[in-house]
Amino acid sequence: MTELGPTLPNELRRRGLKIQTPNHVGKYSVNEIGQLEMRGAVVVWKDDGSVDYITGEAEEVERISRQLGLEPKNIREVEPDRKDVFFGKIPSVNPLIEACMLKCILQTFDCLLRDQADRFTRSDKIHHCREIVRKFVQSGDQKEQREAMGQISLGLQYDPDYRGRYEQIIKDSGVESPPFCHQLIASGNPATRTLDAVIIIFGEEPHAFRLSNDWDENALTYVMTNGIMHGQSFSECVSLADSYTLGKPTFRKSFIISSDPVQRSDLENSASEIATRRFSIYRMAVEYRQLHCDDNVIKQLRTACTRSWNVSKRLDDAIFDRMIVLFDGVNLDAKKIENFLNAIIPILDGAKLDSFDDDNDAPSQGWDYWLQIHRSCFRALKQAIGEAGRIYVKKAWIEMSDPVPLQD
Repeated sequence: MTELGPTLPNELRRRGLKIQTPNHVGKYSVNEIGQLEMRGAVVVWKDDGSVDYITGEAEEVERISRQLGLEPKNIREVEPDRKDVFFGKIPSVNPLIEACMLKCILQTFDCLLRDQADRFTRSDKIHHCREIVRKFVQSGDQKEQREAMGQISLGLQYDPDYRGRYEQIIKDSGVESPPFCHQLIASGNPATRTLDAVIIIFGEEPHAFRLSNDWDENALTYVMTNGIMHGQSFSECVSLADSYTLGKPTFRKSFIISSDPVQRSDLENSASEIATRRFSIYRMAVEYRQLHCDDNVIKQLRTACTRSWNVSKRLDDAIFDRMIVLFDGVNLDAKKIENFLNAIIPILDGAKLDSFDDDNDAPSQGWDYWLQIHRSCFRALKQAIGEAGRIYVKKAWIEMSDPVPLQD
């Protein structure tokens, strides 16, 4: 969501994560390009009362430097070392988000099927699901409803068989699936007596629910998609003749109910798998934004041209700096640094000399020219060193207090 933020409606843009950097002055947050960024600026003084250094946002550093009569030179935005960065505890699967997903499934299909008096969302068989949502909304007390949610949530579904099933169902439905859209499927199967639903967040992360284990009503399958970016909308609700099961119980959910002892290694593996797959989605968002969101890329290049360190205001220097940020250049090993330079230096050396400052609306070569250079560098680096993206979390885990054995 951070990376897609500029392409989302305002109400969907997420707030920053809580970050602690105990060995560094100032407060940091993750900015819209996934980079650690200090908020404001801090003046660090020497024992004799003179200024040692000023650190923080470039504009703030420049402003404070002028106030103190100092000349700002070569201001660069430097991140803390990765080993010094700590994130607040974030659940791998947040129970409130899980409730929101269930609410989204029920309300969306209830609205789209409103012409059907006997629509499945009003069935007595899933009254308990509606009650879970109602109590979450009314009380906001996640503890009260966690066990009830644990009974119906199947968790995140990474099994290739289920992923392939979702893809085939969506393909058979013919609904449009624009990049990063949410996909919803519901299917009632009297043969297995199951009524399942799955919401595939960003088209990549499927979370399934077993709404009923006693479904003896009509067989059904409904499919719809909902675009989340500017200019996108939701699809019609398509009905299919066949019915399916859409998932199986996993540890990848907010509340684990199991009749067998739960091993800590299983929880760690589940949490790490969630973190790894979400990082992959983040990287997809980085690529999409850099290759398709021209206005945002132009904004980034304009900013890089007007930083105090970029004395020449040159666009090739700005693109080089952007690639360092996007591909985490400061943390690459020696071989990847060599590949990094070999991939983009020929492109930038072959580009025309051009500069930009705040007095102009566009560089002399035009933004289309530099957008093409930017895309060429991005694609060359992806081929040379791998996907773009910056990772901080080295390990994820699920607390042992989360699972509750069924017999307890």
